[in-house]
Amino acid sequence: MSETLLNKLRTTNYTTESSEEYNLYELAMLIRCDDERPEPSYMEILDSAVKNHNSDSRNVGRNGWNIWKFLNDNIEGIDKCEDCYGWDYSDDMINSYDENPICHNCRDNYTYSDSRDMYVSHDDYEDEDYESDRDEYIYEYDEDVMSHCVYQQSDKDRPQVNPLYLGVELEVERRKDCPYEIGEMTHNDFYTDKGQFAIMKSDGSLSNGFEIVTCPATLNAHRESWDKFFNGKSIKHLKSWNTDTTGMHVHISRNHLYQLEIGKLLVFINDQKNEEFINHIAGRSSDQWAKKSPKKIMDCVNSSDKYEAVNMSHRNTIELRIFKGNLAKQGMFRVLEFVHALVGFSKLTSMTKLSYKDFIKYMELPQNRSEYKVFYGWLSRKSYCIGKPSRKVNWSDEQNNLKEIA
Repeated sequence: MSETLLNKLRTTNYTTESSEEYNLYELAMLIRCDDERPEPSYMEILDSAVKNHNSDSRNVGRNGWNIWKFLNDNIEGIDKCEDCYGWDYSDDMINSYDENPICHNCRDNYTYSDSRDMYVSHDDYEDEDYESDRDEYIYEYDEDVMSHCVYQQSDKDRPQVNPLYLGVELEVERRKDCPYEIGEMTHNDFYTDKGQFAIMKSDGSLSNGFEIVTCPATLNAHRESWDKFFNGKSIKHLKSWNTDTTGMHVHISRNHLYQLEIGKLLVFINDQKNEEFINHIAGRSSDQWAKKSPKKIMDCVNSSDKYEAVNMSHRNTIELRIFKGNLAKQGMFRVLEFVHALVGFSKLTSMTKLSYKDFIKYMELPQNRSEYKVFYGWLSRKSYCIGKPSRKVNWSDEQNNLKEIA
């Protein structure tokens, strides 16, 4: 095998750029003796000859004579491309990453990165550019809200063991005129005298938006802490109701409920008899993101698929995924008051009274009409209840987009 290869080198002619003709072996000896410079085309032919005649392309001839070791000290000014494995003059090459040589044919696939002080692939450069352009106030989807916020209560709340905390995940899309600083603007609108109330997180299900994620807070704390956002500047550049991509999820603290109460909540949300009522409150019927299926009380001990209407897969919370995204103040609090009232209903009602009619009777109680003014006002406006909406709720508030209250 080795003699055949040497014969191949001795019988294959090569003409240099200066029109001198040699066989491959002769030219290798001249390069070794520093009497001739290696050329890219010669190295290509030599490379091909070695690979075609020996499975170990580095081993040539008797006594382990290695042509690459033989030439190594004398093949200066020329190098092998890490991309296409072709040879080129060093002066025409660039170095990428860890001093990897790239030939003039492949260099168009690379861009110089000032931040890394080296040439990188276009994909890496675009990722780097994306990272530098990213809004630092919009975190990755898996960011823990509790690393930025704390549980929040209101001065109006009574001391209670395991109080009912609600957490909101509100998906929003940017409007066409949305400024680059929208993340910082929104972040600032959720900073209160009690600290940061919500953070922004990226969400792959959105077209050009993000998710507003609040800390766990009591209903009164939500009422107080959303005001700055509703009256701020960032909300004018966002939309949520009139999109096909956004929704709103509400988390309920598990330790506030007994298993039986969780079971009753599960049955109520998933009961087909209640579906039209639930969909009306939610503003949508989404089988893709919030699937409903008949439940039994004992399903409270089971986990669930993430995309069920009531997501039971979280350790510390129960997640209601049924709601349409909403940026109207009264629309938002209609949802939060409904969830809060539903928890209270689950604690008091029996296992045989879990229809929407039973829930409406519960809402007609004077204490509930007083506690849930926005939600009860909505029930009255939609003719579910016979009472009148509270005059304390301003349904014509300038901030309110009435289309989002529906």
